[in-house]
Amino acid sequence: MVALLTSATGCRTAHSGPEAQAAALPAASAGGPMTADDMRVDDAEVTDGLTQLTAIVNEMADSIGSDAAAREAQDRIEPVWSSIEGTVKANEPDTYVRLEDEFALIQKTVSPTDPVKARAAADAVVQAADGYLDRHPGGIAPGSGDDPAATPSPSAVPNG
Repeated sequence: MVALLTSATGCRTAHSGPEAQAAALPAASAGGPMTADDMRVDDAEVTDGLTQLTAIVNEMADSIGSDAAAREAQDRIEPVWSSIEGTVKANEPDTYVRLEDEFALIQKTVSPTDPVKARAAADAVVQAADGYLDRHPGGIAPGSGDDPAATPSPSAVPNG
């Protein structure tokens, strides 16, 4: 995927928005330019990003054959992925590689169109994301409107 994304965007960069940069933490201060692999974000941001990515790849797989819709969905993968990939890579290198491989595969299904491979890649992304989130529960992403602290735990709810 690095080659695909490098050719499409010119280079891999860290977050472009000021909010994302303010929220992200550098993994190390090596003095060189920071890349997406160097950025670390909190679990809630990873949860939000993986949730967005699973929706995007499902949308992409469903729109294979409609070039404009598939390409639009394809263009949304990298900005979301680059905002969380450093954290995923630091926490689970194998999951990081699997996601990178599946993103590359699903992008190759746009032209020529291959709905079967697109669906398989989307399903693999969902499976990898779900596995990651099972092992690294991040709770509800900020701004989603749901506050897990406001929900009583099962032991706090009276029976009957």
